[in-house]
Amino acid sequence: GDMEIVPKDPSSYAPEPMGHTIKFYMYADPTLDFSHLFACPGFKELVESPHGEGLQEVHVYNRLKNHPQRVTNPAEANAFYLPVMEYTSWKMHYCNGVSHEERMQAAYAMLRRSRYYKRYAGNDHFWVSSKSMAFGSTDLAGTPLANVTSAVSLRFRMQPLSKLLRNTVVGRMKPFKGGARGAASAGGKCTFDVGHQPNQESLRAFKPALERPLLLSFAGSFDVCCTGKFIRCRLAEVLVGTDGDPTVRLVPSRGARGSGRECTEKALRRVAAKRGITPDELNAEYQKLAGGATGNRYVEMARTMSQSRFCLAPAGDICTSSRFYSAIAAGCVPVVLCDNLKAAFMPYVNYDEFWVKYDTTFFMDDPLNLVRYLKRIAGNATEMRRRLDAVERARTQVLFQAEGDGTGVVANLLNAVYDCLHPRREGATGARFAEPRKAPKHSADEAEEDDEEDEAESGAAGSTKLSKLLRAVQSQQIQLLRGMADLAKRVARLEDARAARRGLADRGDRGVRGVDPRPGEAKRWRRAGRATTVRIDFKEDDTRTAAAGGWRAAGAIDVPRVAAGGERGERAVGVGADALAPSDALCRAVNFGSE
Repeated sequence: GDMEIVPKDPSSYAPEPMGHTIKFYMYADPTLDFSHLFACPGFKELVESPHGEGLQEVHVYNRLKNHPQRVTNPAEANAFYLPVMEYTSWKMHYCNGVSHEERMQAAYAMLRRSRYYKRYAGNDHFWVSSKSMAFGSTDLAGTPLANVTSAVSLRFRMQPLSKLLRNTVVGRMKPFKGGARGAASAGGKCTFDVGHQPNQESLRAFKPALERPLLLSFAGSFDVCCTGKFIRCRLAEVLVGTDGDPTVRLVPSRGARGSGRECTEKALRRVAAKRGITPDELNAEYQKLAGGATGNRYVEMARTMSQSRFCLAPAGDICTSSRFYSAIAAGCVPVVLCDNLKAAFMPYVNYDEFWVKYDTTFFMDDPLNLVRYLKRIAGNATEMRRRLDAVERARTQVLFQAEGDGTGVVANLLNAVYDCLHPRREGATGARFAEPRKAPKHSADEAEEDDEEDEAESGAAGSTKLSKLLRAVQSQQIQLLRGMADLAKRVARLEDARAARRGLADRGDRGVRGVDPRPGEAKRWRRAGRATTVRIDFKEDDTRTAAAGGWRAAGAIDVPRVAAGGERGERAVGVGADALAPSDALCRAVNFGSE
């Protein structure tokens, strides 16, 4: 339909899959293989919790450890997998008497001595982390970082190991652009979208050909920041407009009221007015609906998705989230409300076969038209069945936790790794690159040095950092030359003013000859807030005094009062004047020069 983003023909832009040529070696030393953390207390509960969305690294490891393309001899490998599951380590923190920080330090020391890392400075290494920012207050209760309330970046969480990973290939929750800021968030030189861990209950709730009585469902916040701010606020209009429709279930998230929740608050008041109840009573009903029979919002959300034909996946802080992948896990057609969304392993997965990527311009103009559009699709039984079948097929291409041996999704992961390792290959559009870096040269002695900063500069930055430094130096040189030229002008003006002062003092009542100003020139002397050099020119036959005009000026250079016709005095006229109020025709010429 004309409300959907026009789908592309996959054959027009998909590169030839080359992941089957990858032979990868997996580091098995415990300092670089964090799978021993799976035995830590609380790990299983973490995977099943909402915080598990950042644990895609765990499921990638489980699929790769027994994969047929894994080799045990590193000499046979053309890629190296680093199972440093950083978010698992961050969440577990202390385990077996070792902290997260100590694990990162040990991994750094081991990797920097690896002959296979040093061979290409990590350019042929890949790893996975699907977590963006972490928070000490929610993620690290009971640890020294529990009071950290600000977002903790990937680079910070992985210090000092992050210094060695700048040249690597990274599977992230989205592909990052190049540049310094992108590289800092990406963790490596090339990133690809590996997706989020979906709601584990969605995986369990899925059943092929399951009856789906709900047309559309969504549970979440209508007040977010960043990318989805305006889209989510307009989504609250759908909550109001579909109230009373048994096939549409939209539920505001817990804690949706209060400061900063204006969109939700406004919608609740309107729905409450329609029902004739108070907003507090309505909110209580929504929270009961969100918890369902189990009282667990996480479980109820998954069950609702498995009963829905369409599941809203609007933009939040970024375009995509675990909600998108949870919908696929539940076999529900995701309705995307973010025009720029790039999902996992595009273009190797043809999302256009099933998703509804609704144009946000249409949505912002008329949010309720989205519901009418979905009802038209659902009314066509053949089209609805086609989309649901396509979602079911995509589960094994996108989700590492889906049933089966994972052949499809691992093939797509290795395709993305190959594209990063061969960036100039035509059609390799599924990955994003930070600034390219040269491989550093290592000697045997350097492997034993403990100068971290030296390695970070020489090993990770290479010629790119040097060229940036040279450009910065050149820029500073240009600025210095400009400053010197400006200073020379100021000195010249100062000398002119001093010469004028000496000339006036010597000539007395004879005045200083100059050029007559244009008519009305005196009226333009008021130059507020600017440093100004003033040269005053008197006619010999002018018998009025400078004092008669009430001159008032403040500045760095004072000119003695000079009176035509023989009077002399010491009234000040200077530069830097923020109020020059000239008398009537005393001055015949004035030259302003900004300092």
